[in-house]
Amino acid sequence: QLKDINPGAASSGIGSIRPMGNAIYFNANNGTTGTALWRSTGTTAGTSMVKDLTGDNSEFDVVDMTVLNDRVYWVVVVDAFLHHEVWVSDGTTAGTQLVTTFEDRDTPAAFTYMNNKVFYFSAYWDHDLYAPIQQLCSINPDGSGWREVLTMQRPLSLEEHEDYDYS
Repeated sequence: QLKDINPGAASSGIGSIRPMGNAIYFNANNGTTGTALWRSTGTTAGTSMVKDLTGDNSEFDVVDMTVLNDRVYWVVVVDAFLHHEVWVSDGTTAGTQLVTTFEDRDTPAAFTYMNNKVFYFSAYWDHDLYAPIQQLCSINPDGSGWREVLTMQRPLSLEEHEDYDYS
């Protein structure tokens, strides 16, 4: 054992382990701060929390963590899949920041790096159009924000309209 992140019988829930540079990055819960981004260089002294993401002892799921262009990107799923957050980190506390928050959307996923930008897909249901919407979005190279690149509406088939509960 390299380090007991959550001493005692409780699990630290380590997950989403990704290498970047000379370290690995992962999410874990130390029992005090809740789920957080951690970094390890493979030594006890080199294993520490990068940033507490919640400010309390709350739990959430981290999905689709990836490393692109010397930054770790990941999606946090909160509220039974109704609230998602996209985060980015350069491996430092100051360089770990929330990029954007999504409400009532499918999990943003499929991070891809191209032309010095990170792209990902997001989807949601447009209640005014009664149709699913898919978006291709990009994150600024410094992780400071995002923008919509392309929005695609997939019309519902006749069978989907008949099966959908519009109430």
